[in-house]
Amino acid sequence: GSSVTLEVNVTSSLDITDLFWEKLNISSNISELIDVQSESRLECGNITCPSLTISDLNINDNTYFIVKATNRDGTSTTYIRVYVILSMYL
Repeated sequence: GSSVTLEVNVTSSLDITDLFWEKLNISSNISELIDVQSESRLECGNITCPSLTISDLNINDNTYFIVKATNRDGTSTTYIRVYVILSMYL
């Protein structure tokens, strides 16, 4: 139920033309594009606000998140590992 912000600082002498996030599906080892606009648990994750905030973390968020920033010279990729630790209260 906690929140986390995956902080990203994108710097380039060229204009960033695209920035998007993906989430790795551990079982298939394939990354899937995250549609930040359609998921109410997510904030930012775009060119003007590159860091991604995830609220209400759950076990499905226990994976790699990938951010890709693009300019006219190409795309830079960064991987961020999120570990979700569940605790039980008796």
